[in-house]
Amino acid sequence: MSACRICAQALRTRRLDFGPQPVTKKLLRSADAIAPSHPLALAQCESCGTVQLADPFPAALLVPSEPATTREPEGHLDALVERLCALLPKDARIVGVSSKDDTTLARFEHRGYRNTYRLDMQADLGIAEPNAYVESIQAALTPEAGSKLAARLGAADCVIVRHILEHAAMPAQFVAGVSVLLKPRGLAAFEAPDCKASLDHLDYTMVWEEHASYFTGATYREFFQRAALDEIALDSFPHPYESLLVFVGRRAASGVDRATSATGASEQAAFDTFLDAFPSYRTVVRDALRAARQRGEKVYMYGAGHLAVSFINYLDLGPLVDSIVDDAPEKQNTFVPGCGIAVVPSQAIADAGAFTCILGISPDREHVLADKLTERFGEAVRLHSIFNRSPRAFSATAIHR
Repeated sequence: MSACRICAQALRTRRLDFGPQPVTKKLLRSADAIAPSHPLALAQCESCGTVQLADPFPAALLVPSEPATTREPEGHLDALVERLCALLPKDARIVGVSSKDDTTLARFEHRGYRNTYRLDMQADLGIAEPNAYVESIQAALTPEAGSKLAARLGAADCVIVRHILEHAAMPAQFVAGVSVLLKPRGLAAFEAPDCKASLDHLDYTMVWEEHASYFTGATYREFFQRAALDEIALDSFPHPYESLLVFVGRRAASGVDRATSATGASEQAAFDTFLDAFPSYRTVVRDALRAARQRGEKVYMYGAGHLAVSFINYLDLGPLVDSIVDDAPEKQNTFVPGCGIAVVPSQAIADAGAFTCILGISPDREHVLADKLTERFGEAVRLHSIFNRSPRAFSATAIHR
């Protein structure tokens, strides 16, 4: 795809191309099973500077094999709800777009707001696939669908949209679909990851086939300047891995010209560094694992989630990793897509002798696991992290950027 999905201008020719990649959450039941794949390349707009997938994965390919479970950060939600309550009457109609918004709606209800509603994927959006999730919601909530919903259910005073926009293959169309759910001058709150720190610290775990867009504060504001929403606030709430961008805006009057600012030049340097550093970072990681093999150590990845699987596949580490350790019952007797490495329970490393372990779980839990492994195995285990901001990162250069 040669055109930006944010502003329709040209994408830069420079990109980080990972080649065909599988859907990382779809574990395989046999080592020789062939996982469907799709080209994965990270690109950037020449004009607005937004980092994005050059060709997003089709929504149908991303539908989970099992019902999805998510764990989004919530420490900022009280502050967000307080901001919105100050702008809304008690009888306001407040709508959540997905199950990710349930805890936000509960906070409104706790504060006396009783007219809340969350869209039903099947009844409201016509999504029949039982395991469908945000990949399907972003495709279904078009302006036409939103208009029909507003006519049937009544227009909303406020719509909450947590962690769907970054999944949207056509983000402007998705925001337009949400906007038509609103009354004139109604409020919308959109939450998405802030990718600036990942770009600055060369954290390649940022890239995920399910995320089509990778916003920073500057490009998030630029995006909404083009949407039919007048900005009230744009906050970045800190979080250990990715801070959270929350845009709050009012539905704008139709026919109003939208002024935009040029952010491309200020974003290109960070993206160029991110691209240029990848080959040397991959070499650092592969050399560390080869050294472990030369010492006679087994190499394990701890965690079979999408972050760990992506890390192995993007850096072509399959031949250097013996097994992936994960105790989740549903992951036993499976193999990860792409590299085909077997998932084993933690008891498998009980008698491993000296070994190297790559920590591939979420960064907010990494230190707990590191302490447990160190306490259990002492100097027999050598720990690394898939995250460049971790004290156990492979590349010290990246940590101190």
